[in-house]
Amino acid sequence: MYTIVKNFSLQEELTAMYELLICTRDTIKKEVLVSRKAFERACDIHIRNGFSSNQDFETAHQQHYLKFIEYDIYCHLVEIFSDYKDIYGQFTAYQEMTSTLKEWMFRCAEDENYEHAAVIKLWLDKLTGIIRHNGQLIH
Repeated sequence: MYTIVKNFSLQEELTAMYELLICTRDTIKKEVLVSRKAFERACDIHIRNGFSSNQDFETAHQQHYLKFIEYDIYCHLVEIFSDYKDIYGQFTAYQEMTSTLKEWMFRCAEDENYEHAAVIKLWLDKLTGIIRHNGQLIH
């Protein structure tokens, strides 16, 4: 009976984390839309100024690019988590999900995409914390 309760608790926490991940992704999507509007305004000003060197344009472009990359990372994270949900909404293959996230994080670090690796590590740490909290071993 204790094993069933532990597994139920684990699944509840994993589901809550998954929902938080989706909410975070959705928030970032809204931020991407705001940054896109700021970039479009900066483009209009840049064009009106005859394409002269405009620091506001470069800053808006960079901020929008970084926000879009962040959104892309979160979309991929949601995709990975979704791949490991079964038809009942359970994360039964959480060990494999952990391995997949680790591999992706290390690949990003090897490619010197440290910002990507940091975001992945944040969610990997949450995942492993939940697994350990529920008395499960991590391979």
